[in-house]
Amino acid sequence: MAKATLKLGQETQSISLIPKPWTHQVAFWGLAGILILAPFLRGLFFNTDQQFFLILASILVWFAWLWKYAEREYDFLSHPLDYLIAALPVVYLFSAVNAANYGLALDEFIKNILYFSVYWLVVQLIKDERSLSQILNAIYLAAFGVAMAGLATATGLVSIKDGFLNGRIYSSFQYPNALSSYLATALFLGLFFWQRYGVLSIADTVTDRFLKQILPGWLQRIKPYGYLYILINFTLLVVLFGAKSRGGLLAAAVAFIVYLAILNWSKRLPVLINVLISGVIAYPVIYKFIALAQAKRMGLAWLWFFAGLVILAVLQYLYNFLLAKGMLMWLKSRLKTNWTLAGTGIVFIAAAAAGTAMHPGLVKKIISFSYLRNAFERFYFVRDALDMIKARPLLGWGGGGWEEAYRSFQHYLYNSKEVHSYYFQVAVETGIIGLLVVLGIWAAFFWLSHRVYHKSLPDGNRRVLVVTLFASALVVGGHALIDFDLSLSALTMVLWVLFACMRVLESMPGADMIPDQNQQEPSGQVVGQLKEAKVAAGKKKKRRKAKDSGKQPAVSARNLKPLNPVILSISSLICLIFLLLGMSLASANMYSSDAAKQTQNIQKALQDMQMAAVRNPLCAEYHSKLASLYFNQQEYEKALAEALRASGLSRYSSSCKHDLAVVSLYAGQPEQAVSYAKQGVEFAPYDIQGYESLAKICFLAGRTELSQGKKDQARSNLQETFKVSSLIANRMSNLSAEEKKLWRDGPMLSLTPGIQLYQGEAHLLLGNLPEAEKNLQNAAADGQIRGEAFLWLALLKDNQGKRLESEEFLKKAIKINQSYRQEYQQLKLLTAGAKITFGETQKPAKQNK
Repeated sequence: MAKATLKLGQETQSISLIPKPWTHQVAFWGLAGILILAPFLRGLFFNTDQQFFLILASILVWFAWLWKYAEREYDFLSHPLDYLIAALPVVYLFSAVNAANYGLALDEFIKNILYFSVYWLVVQLIKDERSLSQILNAIYLAAFGVAMAGLATATGLVSIKDGFLNGRIYSSFQYPNALSSYLATALFLGLFFWQRYGVLSIADTVTDRFLKQILPGWLQRIKPYGYLYILINFTLLVVLFGAKSRGGLLAAAVAFIVYLAILNWSKRLPVLINVLISGVIAYPVIYKFIALAQAKRMGLAWLWFFAGLVILAVLQYLYNFLLAKGMLMWLKSRLKTNWTLAGTGIVFIAAAAAGTAMHPGLVKKIISFSYLRNAFERFYFVRDALDMIKARPLLGWGGGGWEEAYRSFQHYLYNSKEVHSYYFQVAVETGIIGLLVVLGIWAAFFWLSHRVYHKSLPDGNRRVLVVTLFASALVVGGHALIDFDLSLSALTMVLWVLFACMRVLESMPGADMIPDQNQQEPSGQVVGQLKEAKVAAGKKKKRRKAKDSGKQPAVSARNLKPLNPVILSISSLICLIFLLLGMSLASANMYSSDAAKQTQNIQKALQDMQMAAVRNPLCAEYHSKLASLYFNQQEYEKALAEALRASGLSRYSSSCKHDLAVVSLYAGQPEQAVSYAKQGVEFAPYDIQGYESLAKICFLAGRTELSQGKKDQARSNLQETFKVSSLIANRMSNLSAEEKKLWRDGPMLSLTPGIQLYQGEAHLLLGNLPEAEKNLQNAAADGQIRGEAFLWLALLKDNQGKRLESEEFLKKAIKINQSYRQEYQQLKLLTAGAKITFGETQKPAKQNK
């Protein structure tokens, strides 16, 4: 294979211009494609999108194996980091055996297979820094597209659901904190590209001899790359500020300090000046941009943005001019650089102190409860996560375990399907074993970074790339400690790519072909590229001659290895399994979506949901929907079977338990219904709807058994309705003042009108008329249940012999719902029987207050 080797300063680099085989090209550019596409599909947060990407990844991995087979390369894992990355989906697979929710566990396993596939593809396909740069550029350009999409959404040019809310840019990620991590990562990559390519002219990068001859000299002398990268970096920084993520900016700032600290001294000042100037311009630009966008002055908003671009372009021109004139030689003075950096730090500290002195209320605001509320809430998330880890320390609760079971452990009501810390979430889902694997991945990455850093030249581009990869990974991993950024697969794939790139750099020979930023004239580059083209043409000519003469060219030692069809067959089979798995799950989602559209054709909806359940039998949601469809058709036995399957797959879902309680009641199993309703309360002890459901199920169970003549069982279940009050009181007594202050995601636990309605009805059936009237009058004040309360008040007044009042309440009930007339006649018979059964000799239990 033809290669060109150049020596620039102290570095050498070897780059091949011979095209790779088509199988390699398909796998490589397919990988670049999914990295570009992923952030635009809601950050790849939802399992439907992840399943589609599993299909794509399976195909790309198969093409990569075809290429490896042709090259006689059969290695699969060969580095400690490889084994650790591969271990994570394995741990998720084992944790799924006893998962809290089997469907969610399958989804998490698929996500981690996807991450491993991306990592493995990068490690196998990237053999030189040119390919590595292309993959990183794919991430960089995708981030630029996401940033522009955010600005366009804010000004109404494009429509992205939840892309711009409350003055914050969410863009296609639909979550500003993850967006900030993604853009900060891309910004570090952009700084590397600016340093490496900023001083290059078009002539330095044109490799085609014919094109070089026809391009005019003035065009070849233009240096556009510095402008390109600084303007894209400015756009990323603008939207990073527009996301308004305090945690994201903090993580980016810490990572940038680390970046400067380990960067070679000769490169620190240009980078610092670049970021400071861009930041000083970007902040007021995005402030005005958002204010004008909210005021619907879109043209003026874009004018501010483009004005910022023009200013940065002028400053880049000035930088190029001063560099060409040799007026920035002082940047190469270590003493002057250190003094400048120290002075900059002093100015920042002085500015912060002055700002604090001038705004004494600022500190109070920063440390106030309202400002730090999210931090306090996440402390409770972590505390509840630790309780879950203690309950299942070894292999955890399975993928999605937090989402499934966190309500059973929470200390007050909050709604959060994520722990807001990737590492604690992994520990909840996979136990200590999974957490050790993740920590091992980071330890291996740090060790690897240290090795590659010290193997590279201090002032070379290779070391700048190492520092860039390290800082980029640090900003994502650091922010993931306090947020759920890595639940968005687009960002996690980027992190795994960064791991893989560092892994590739360790074994990649040579150095950079492109000169660094401080080099004014890249000497010898064109000559080297022409040499490479000449060598490539010569080798191609030799091959043609050999073919014409019937002789075969010499075979390399690597190609002397025998073909191994067994390995290809096994790898193809594994790829096929995951391909079919992804297709099956994706088709299940399609059937479920189609079923939701069949509002008028119940049979078609039922068929679609049955197909969805067949294609993905572990998804509890599909079985719950089937149970609902059967229930609406009054096929209660089938509904009960599906509800039981849903509850068995989603074992800590309060909603599944309450649905199962309702279906069991209609299927003639009132005792089981009460038991399931109680379990529903245990799984979500701060959800008031669970208590209302429990009160309703207890009353309906007692009413059903009373109509069947099972008076003892009826009395027991009716009295269970009154115990709901004590359950609520006991639960609220355990709350601290701070927990009550943090409670905001739903109503506080209290004796709601709905609970009082069922308690009043139970009192009436038990013959305790004064308590029944008090509860029913309270319930009648609620507009949503007023009709039913009036109906039972009519029954109560009839039992008291107050016929006129009874008729008046009945008229009010019928005015709300005509069906209450017939129900009144049925209930009269039931309450008449109740009076005989529960007279003075059988007093109901007193209501707990």
